[in-house]
Amino acid sequence: MGTEAKTERIWAAGLRRAAALGVLLALAACGGGGGSKNTVNAGAGNTPVAVPVVIQYLASEPTLIYLAGTAGATRASVKFRLRDALDQVVAGRAVKVELVDATSGVRLEGAQADGTIVLTSDADGLVTAAVLAGSVPAAVRLRATSVDFPALTVVSADLTVAVGRPYQSGLSLAPVKLSIEGASIDGETTDITLSLTDRNGNPVPDGTQVNFVSESGVLIPPSCVVAGGASRCTVTLRSQAPRTSDGRVTVLAYTPGEEDFIDLNGNNRWDAGEPFTDLGQVYRDDNESKTYDAGEFFIPRPGSSACAGGTMGRPNTCDGTWGEADVRASAIVVFATSAARLGDAVSAAGSAAGFVVTVSDLAGNSMPLGTALSVGLLSAGTSSCQAELSLTSIPNTLIPIDVGVRLTGCVAGERVELKATSPSGFVTARTYVLN
Repeated sequence: MGTEAKTERIWAAGLRRAAALGVLLALAACGGGGGSKNTVNAGAGNTPVAVPVVIQYLASEPTLIYLAGTAGATRASVKFRLRDALDQVVAGRAVKVELVDATSGVRLEGAQADGTIVLTSDADGLVTAAVLAGSVPAAVRLRATSVDFPALTVVSADLTVAVGRPYQSGLSLAPVKLSIEGASIDGETTDITLSLTDRNGNPVPDGTQVNFVSESGVLIPPSCVVAGGASRCTVTLRSQAPRTSDGRVTVLAYTPGEEDFIDLNGNNRWDAGEPFTDLGQVYRDDNESKTYDAGEFFIPRPGSSACAGGTMGRPNTCDGTWGEADVRASAIVVFATSAARLGDAVSAAGSAAGFVVTVSDLAGNSMPLGTALSVGLLSAGTSSCQAELSLTSIPNTLIPIDVGVRLTGCVAGERVELKATSPSGFVTARTYVLN
């Protein structure tokens, strides 16, 4: 309604300026004569019918539809309105509607053999044409022309036909927390969001369903549905049994979509001979080996051609042609231990000048996000010895972190204590004797 209201205001102003000219047009249509009203005879019964002086394009609802055969809306309503010289709506007038460019395969619902459709304005002066998406993404424009007064014409705007289907390179899977304290604590969570796009950078249709699987913990819910035009959806991973031995949890998201291709001729569709990514059966790479290994989860789909393997799909499960496929993305979440591993002090010179410690969990992964780090002096040979850390909490990462301990005014023999406190409050401490 915002677009329609704005259009109404613009046209109303223009109509007031053109009122005198419109009256002359009406008089001419009636055969002249002073004092005649802005009407003509309708024919049988001599019912007066107002004469339009302008056709307005109002709006397309929705403004984005998707290729025929894909999820989401594939039909749009395009509205026009007829007005007379007094800015009043004109009912009962025939309007011819046609596509400005039909090469995308878009068509008008109920169109004649020549692709046009003739509609009659209703009591509100409205003419509404239904547009059905074709097979090629494109901007769509309609031309509306008064049948009785062909000089009255307008072209629509705002309507786009998008691909709709998610494509492989347009997927991005992102956990909010990369490391949670889930190695021995149930109920720790992180949200995981899959963002999607079609190959033209447009949002995928609302209603697109994404499935998730995880090698550890539980996903709540196990699938999510794109809604609200966001072109993404989110699930929650919760720590619990089963747990992996290395603390690293692979999460896989997948949904029906299409394979990537390089559009060499620019016609916005795949043609024989154009390079494409042949996707084999989607699988969850639990051991992060970059190829399928026996026992890993996979989705059985037809196909027996050779594949490049790797994260794109199981070897020898491709179909050798571009088309639909399960598009996929995976991410790693660490179920970290509460206890930390504080590494040996590493320094370029004597440790009294400062040193570096590698901090990890007991499995060699990052400590949980937000683990607090602190340093203190257990003894001080000089009253001026001070210590501070290069960072005071573990950032959002999967890998161990090097923490710098900066010392000033310290001498050999003094003892420095480094502590790591997990989000649940578990404390790991280690003492370093300066040399």
